Amino acid sequence: MIASEKPKLYVGADYTRNTLNNWSFRGGAIGYLNPDRDYYSQIWGSVAKTFRFSRRANLTLSTGFNYALDQETRIGDVVSISPASEVALSARLNWGIVSLGLTNYFGDILPNSYDNRLLAELTIRPLSTLTLSGYIAPIDQNSTRSLYGASVSWQLENKYNSPTLSLNWQSKQYNYGNDVFGNRLLLNDNIFTILFRIGSPANPLSR
Repeated sequence: MIASEKPKLYVGADYTRNTLNNWSFRGGAIGYLNPDRDYYSQIWGSVAKTFRFSRRANLTLSTGFNYALDQETRIGDVVSISPASEVALSARLNWGIVSLGLTNYFGDILPNSYDNRLLAELTIRPLSTLTLSGYIAPIDQNSTRSLYGASVSWQLENKYNSPTLSLNWQSKQYNYGNDVFGNRLLLNDNIFTILFRIGSPANPLSR
């Protein structure tokens, strides 16, 4: 239960299975009583298959979805629809110190979906404690989007839970449509973050 002005009771479950022939299956669901824009019922799932070429080289193909069921679309008297559903198809090649990923997000398959997006990612790990990564989105039809960015992550010692320093940069673009004269209203912004973390990182969500 989340204690708030309207208490939110929720229940959820998830399932993961990894097979000996390199298949991976994930699925889950969570349901909320009194959902809002941040806490809402969802169903998700994914399937992945890994092809191993050698001890240091493999290719993973995967597909997955996230279906937001009852996200609140009102802020007071204002209706504001925020995308939360997605269907994605992805491929990732790991070859030595290099990892290359390509993910396509399909819009309009599920209700309240993000728009079409194609994301390419490159990660290089020249040292066991140093990771360099960058991404570019040649296709992104969302009104709020990040077309490219980069990050550097340095683990101070090559030990589990040792401190990590991360430097990140994102180029953000906000599309507010057209003005009364038909001119496109675009706002570009650069976001820089510095993160110092002690302990193992949390598992990130897709997107």
